[in-house]
Amino acid sequence: MQEPTFGSLLKKYRQLAGFKTLKQLVDALTDEGLIYSESLISRWQKDSRLPRDRGVFLILIKIFISHQAIKNIYEANQLLSSAGMGYLSPSEVDLLLNSGDMELEMNLYEKKLRAQENRFIKISLTLPKNLDRYLEWVSSQYKTSKAESLRQILDKQIST
Repeated sequence: MQEPTFGSLLKKYRQLAGFKTLKQLVDALTDEGLIYSESLISRWQKDSRLPRDRGVFLILIKIFISHQAIKNIYEANQLLSSAGMGYLSPSEVDLLLNSGDMELEMNLYEKKLRAQENRFIKISLTLPKNLDRYLEWVSSQYKTSKAESLRQILDKQIST
């Protein structure tokens, strides 16, 4: 199966965000301080050009998150990687999460000990903006690391 192109993803998320025309997306970019023409956005959608600046991608992702078109980090990373921009850094994730809670899709691997068979469990979580402070508090209460505290929370959610 072929990976989607940046242009096809841009069009998909533009439409999911409710931008029926390129002008509407241009206006949203203008509101964020970026001035682009409809013809340039059209070339992005046709994969004949790509933005050069990573900041443009982050603003596009922010716009799509705020319009509930991009709903998880996987989708944001897919848009970035389709343009050869890699994945979101932890600081970029923090920046995007500060613009509102974002559903974080995670794949967790669980090994069944009885049958010795492997399977994947896919769960979706909505993480609050202050998760780091919460994990810090929990880990200090139970004398564990933040990672262990999160693992225990996830294990409890999976088992219920």
